[in-house]
Amino acid sequence: MKSAVIAYDSNVTTMQRHLNLEAQLNFHKSNTLVAYDEEDAVIGYGVLQSLSTGPAIGPIYADDQTVGKMLFSSLLSKIPVDTNDKFCLLSPECSREIVLKWAHDFGLKWKDEDTFVVQRMYSKNTIPFKFDKIFANWGLQNSII
Repeated sequence: MKSAVIAYDSNVTTMQRHLNLEAQLNFHKSNTLVAYDEEDAVIGYGVLQSLSTGPAIGPIYADDQTVGKMLFSSLLSKIPVDTNDKFCLLSPECSREIVLKWAHDFGLKWKDEDTFVVQRMYSKNTIPFKFDKIFANWGLQNSII
């Protein structure tokens, strides 16, 4: 499964990140979900991590919004009940409205001060990511955007 997820990630990010992904996917406090199509090809994946600050959802990379929402829903259901219903999710600006709609659809509530926009720290090169497949990122320490 890991090699298929790594290949899918490479297709979305256009980067070879196998060493980083191996470490992230082997993290003992993470839960990775993979979506497959009828031919057993990966069409998305999502990760729930248990960090010292609480649960974090991300990344969610998916072929389309339907698959992304399914992964988001499944990851939400895996958040432990002892977290006071709080979790972290980093979504790129291009998917922010979509992810906020999903959160609303699942009855999640937030205050405006609970959300913020993180700006890219450089803009020298255009990055050839497939942004239409990126709904949530890894934490800031591993974010690709």
